[in-house]
Amino acid sequence: MPELVIEPTWDGAGQARLRIAGDLDLAAAREVGAALSLLEANDPAELTLDLRDVEFIDSVGLRVIMEAEQRRRRSDRELSVVARQDGPVGRLLSLTLLSQRVRMVERLEELHAAGTGAPGG
Repeated sequence: MPELVIEPTWDGAGQARLRIAGDLDLAAAREVGAALSLLEANDPAELTLDLRDVEFIDSVGLRVIMEAEQRRRRSDRELSVVARQDGPVGRLLSLTLLSQRVRMVERLEELHAAGTGAPGG
């Protein structure tokens, strides 16, 4: 089992990012949820979930993302997910159509090149 890495960052200018590596599953959900709560408490205008290094995601991990998307709508913030489209996160978000509700990119640079803006806003 890969080691879980959770790295929250806040740039102070309304942008927060949560990088997760390893498995986003039942065992990780509480820690990931706590890190998201800490970032969201600062009321960022933009929140990015960097999931490029997630090797496995289960239904509980999907729920963590879905709940972040629901909070995004209530708080009128932008939510982006950085993940490989052919990776475990990209495939699951496409399969569940969650990819239509959040902005999905494969590289962080894509967020700044085109500006943010989550679908379904």
